[in-house]
Amino acid sequence: MAAVPDERRSCRFRCALSLVGEGLNEIFSGACEGTLLHQRRGTGGFGYDPLFQPVESSCTFAEISAEEKARISHRARALAKLIEFLSKKLG
Repeated sequence: MAAVPDERRSCRFRCALSLVGEGLNEIFSGACEGTLLHQRRGTGGFGYDPLFQPVESSCTFAEISAEEKARISHRARALAKLIEFLSKKLG
């Protein structure tokens, strides 16, 4: 990846949640778009977090607070869709 220019370093985290049960077979997906940096920044998170800068922030996932990450992450977006579905389904 070192030779890949900045304009070609877009990336994303994806999450898919499945809700399966009697009469249910639903999938809820979420994505967080960003850029794969050349150098690590920050000490939080894990995996690619120090290299991933989401489009919503000037910080990497390793630099932002857990609360901010919970708002914009791929998992948060998929979970929000699941919660919305359950709210409508259950009233």
